[in-house]
Amino acid sequence: MNPPAAPLAAPPPPPAPPSAAGGLRLGPSTLRYVAHQALHAEQQLPGQATQVIDRGTKLFLTATIVGPADSLGYRLTFTVDSIALDSGTTLPPTIDLNAARGLVYDGRLTASGRSAIALVSDSTRAVAFVQLLGLLRTFYPRLPPSGLVPGAEWTDTTTTDDRVVIDVTRTSVNNSRVANWEDRGGIRVLRMDVTSPYTVSGKGTQANQPVEVKGSGTETTRNFVAADGRYLGAVHDARAIWVNPAGLGVLREASVYAEVGVGDPGSRGRLRQINAGFNSRGLSFGYQRDFFDGGVRGSTIRLGLAGGAGGLAAGFAVARYGGGGTNETGWDLGMSYVARPGLTLGVVAANLGQPIVRGVRQRLTYIPGLTWHPGPVPAIAFSTAANITPDSVASYAFGLGWRTSGTSSRWPIEILARLDTDGGLRRAAFVLGFSIGGENRFGAVASSPGDVSHIDGASVYALVAREPRPGRR
Repeated sequence: MNPPAAPLAAPPPPPAPPSAAGGLRLGPSTLRYVAHQALHAEQQLPGQATQVIDRGTKLFLTATIVGPADSLGYRLTFTVDSIALDSGTTLPPTIDLNAARGLVYDGRLTASGRSAIALVSDSTRAVAFVQLLGLLRTFYPRLPPSGLVPGAEWTDTTTTDDRVVIDVTRTSVNNSRVANWEDRGGIRVLRMDVTSPYTVSGKGTQANQPVEVKGSGTETTRNFVAADGRYLGAVHDARAIWVNPAGLGVLREASVYAEVGVGDPGSRGRLRQINAGFNSRGLSFGYQRDFFDGGVRGSTIRLGLAGGAGGLAAGFAVARYGGGGTNETGWDLGMSYVARPGLTLGVVAANLGQPIVRGVRQRLTYIPGLTWHPGPVPAIAFSTAANITPDSVASYAFGLGWRTSGTSSRWPIEILARLDTDGGLRRAAFVLGFSIGGENRFGAVASSPGDVSHIDGASVYALVAREPRPGRR
């Protein structure tokens, strides 16, 4: 079983949990998650070939912790939104995944992460999904009784029962360590790294034959707990890019591009995104493939069209989202206007139709922005943009760019820096990029959290563009 992914949606922070002498504990929250379960079992029956079972499922759920806590802890409910199968996974025809929708598991959660499930809203429907109980009982990380303290280290042992082909027992020796406070997407968090050697064992009968299960391994997880007690999961998402479709109509060029992105570059780096596309005189096509933890895959196909004249350009783009149980369509509209030499204004209306992508509704967002090239120093550009939802300003971005003259060098150089903040102007991320070349260009981009403690994403790209020659239209 892989750890739960980062929350799919983050509502306003709830009240902080009761303070504990010494450290941070889990507290009230309502968050949406995606969790991945992988099962590999080999069944050997007398006189028969070994039967191999490989199944992978993605569980989209809402977890609600309600305070105040009593002697048994907080009230905890898990509501199943949907279950999707990994590519290649099949289930017996008697199991209907749609029957899991709306199931509610009710129990208790202690501030140190120990949960117990006592009730389920429909026990008849829940019989087919008995394996969910094992995931939900261990969904939250185990914290020490005194709470999380930066630099703390400890070892504990946990034993849990689960259902594979038969009832099995899993015993884990968990070696945990807490890092220092850090910013994660503009949220102050503590990171807890856990390395857990484990064994799995069980005996029973299947088809009136004795069955024995044995196994061992090592699991490594990285958990994040916010300063207000919210559990923020353990997965990095791929880098997102905002585009104004009107930009396709500014230059009547033809171009082809490709980009590859990785998360946490280094010895533990993982491929996170591949995208490529082309543009020809305002008509563009792009394809993006995302690689999330737990084997979750996503794809986006985008088609755009734009035109412009006299400094004004407008365009639209339609995106088709797929993968991870998603099959949705969204629209973006954009406009740009050269208000005066060196000053360009733009606005985007994104996520028209508010598609639901991997269990999360993409909110309608308005993105006004501007770019200014100071007259005395045209090689420098300042830019800013805001992401505004119908009820709040979600975030801001501030950029600074510098580019050498195309005539001063055969290979012009461009450097870009961007600061992202939340709606309260608190630092959320830094992005730094550079490129070399003109019509034929290649470059790299790196991003870090707001405290610049490490590089959490990097990408390389290449672009080939051609503008129409004089006399051709």
